[in-house]
Amino acid sequence: MEVHRSPDDGNQVSSRETSSDARPGAPKRRPLGGLAAKLVGVDPGDCFALEDSPNGVASAEAAGCRVFAVPSLVPIPPAPGRTVARSLLDLTADAGGIRVKPGG
Repeated sequence: MEVHRSPDDGNQVSSRETSSDARPGAPKRRPLGGLAAKLVGVDPGDCFALEDSPNGVASAEAAGCRVFAVPSLVPIPPAPGRTVARSLLDLTADAGGIRVKPGG
């Protein structure tokens, strides 16, 4: 688990969780995104998760995070609150948020 704060004003916070942070049985026992949000003091609904597996998507959704899915080996279908992209290169981010590039 890593937590980062912006050196400029400390208001921008990011956290990174990986499968090594999960306990057996995730997402049923502990949604990963919920722990990251708790550690940085924000509501999971104000967070997003970038996931590449159905289990990661399920865990982040169970925590209440918005999900950006970039499937690796197993297909991940679109769903409410979930954005699916073919590649990380299809995503763009700016002050307005994260979105799929046109044609992506």
